[in-house]
Amino acid sequence: MRGRERIRKLLQAGGLPEDALLSSARVTMNGRTSVTIEGQRGVVELSQSQIRLATGNGMLCIRGCALTLMELTPALAVVTGEPVAAAVYD
Repeated sequence: MRGRERIRKLLQAGGLPEDALLSSARVTMNGRTSVTIEGQRGVVELSQSQIRLATGNGMLCIRGCALTLMELTPALAVVTGEPVAAAVYD
């Protein structure tokens, strides 16, 4: 069993979320106008129609209209506007 898989099994057995130790990003949709991303590692692309953020699992792409990066800290990003889709790419 590989290291990450072993950690994943331990987290599941303990009832902890995977993002606790696996460098996963946690994406939370706040209504229809805001998205909070915890565990991001930096901005790769920023436009009004698309924001791409580096995460521990790859690239998180948020698409929509009138997107704005309202807050950016080393661990947290808040995107506002009209997000319509989010996807993670390797």
